[in-house]
Amino acid sequence: MGLSLQFTIAGLLLRIWALCLTAEGQLKNTTSDTIHSPVFLKPPVTYGNLSCENFTTPGYCYSTLRGHVVVVNYTRGDQASASAFIDRFILGVLKAPKSCLERVLPLLCFYAFPTCDPAYDIPVYQPICKWDCEIIKDYYCASIWSSFVAYLKAGVVELGVLDPPQCDTIRFSDAGTAPMCISTQDGGPVPEMLVTKNCYYGLGRGYNGTTNTTESGLVCQAWSEQYPNQHLLVPQQYPELSGSLNYCRNPGAKGEKPWCFTTNETKRWEYCDIPKCKNGPYCERFNFNGSICYSIG
Repeated sequence: MGLSLQFTIAGLLLRIWALCLTAEGQLKNTTSDTIHSPVFLKPPVTYGNLSCENFTTPGYCYSTLRGHVVVVNYTRGDQASASAFIDRFILGVLKAPKSCLERVLPLLCFYAFPTCDPAYDIPVYQPICKWDCEIIKDYYCASIWSSFVAYLKAGVVELGVLDPPQCDTIRFSDAGTAPMCISTQDGGPVPEMLVTKNCYYGLGRGYNGTTNTTESGLVCQAWSEQYPNQHLLVPQQYPELSGSLNYCRNPGAKGEKPWCFTTNETKRWEYCDIPKCKNGPYCERFNFNGSICYSIG
């Protein structure tokens, strides 16, 4: 009850501040009544006046987005003004439970400023991963999620800076298909029980073998390389890629089984011909303190 009241009061203040900000012309609303969700579409979503640029604005999102090339929609405001608005919004949720706050703030930052997918020569933003949205909604922030979304809709969506976070409208990432989703929850270690060499459990996140060709016989591109296929999958975020050379992997369990980017310019990625283990654990990742293991296969 207390948290909902805080959200309501904060949302009221945020609306007043938003009206003043709009009157000053610092942020522009979208002219279309259509709500565009950052989901996988062909052609990819490129509505608005989009620009790919380094995130440099001080504020709550700086530590999360520093060093990232993000998409800024100038139809809705420049980086500085949009960041200032997000900071005001974040002030209203700082009383949320710590376990929720630690996960929802990075998610919000990437939702407000999605990373620019390097696979395209035009600004195309990467959606948040469906897994991230669901685990935060159903586990870490379950007790306050409805209040959080209501507050977000009241204070932010009306101004046109963000669309409402609808986990059910986000499609699961399809391995290496661009635009790839961006995750804030994939940094944990692979459960030891999943590590295998000749077959894989679940979705194959723990496969650690040396197969380096795809089902059709194409040679895999090294994960550390950006040619011929550019991507944002790095060992810092996906520990399973550490020392993986050009071996088949399934970083973040983004695909249905181990896969790789190929060295063929006309074929971005492909699954690898690796058998599934007959029996074994069906766990894909632990939560942050290692006490609960989730299955997403």
